Amino acid sequence: MMNDDNSAMNGDNMESMGEAGYGGGQNQGGGEEEVYTGHTEREVAFKLLAAHALVDRDFYWFLRKDPVAAAASLHMVLDESDYEYLRGLATETGPGVDWERIDALVDDAREALHAPTVVRSLW
Repeated sequence: MMNDDNSAMNGDNMESMGEAGYGGGQNQGGGEEEVYTGHTEREVAFKLLAAHALVDRDFYWFLRKDPVAAAASLHMVLDESDYEYLRGLATETGPGVDWERIDALVDDAREALHAPTVVRSLW
């Protein structure tokens, strides 16, 4: 079972996950089976989109203007409700992205990251 602090992802808990952490069934420590709900890939996709937008100004505006094409440029296909969320529209699960609030902060955040010094290529 993965810890809330993602320690399984950083190696602290990898041994206790055993092979079952990847393929199902009980792990070697007798813990619970890891259950994938189908949302794992969606969460990874949104994190990749957000990270890319944070360090790449052009991609940020591309994602804001055309989320379908921006996601496709990273070889992703999302559900229509996900595109509505990215367009800033409310969905059945909640409000959409508040782009205006992000606009006010993103350049400062990008500057504070010093992205060009740590990212060889902005994709």
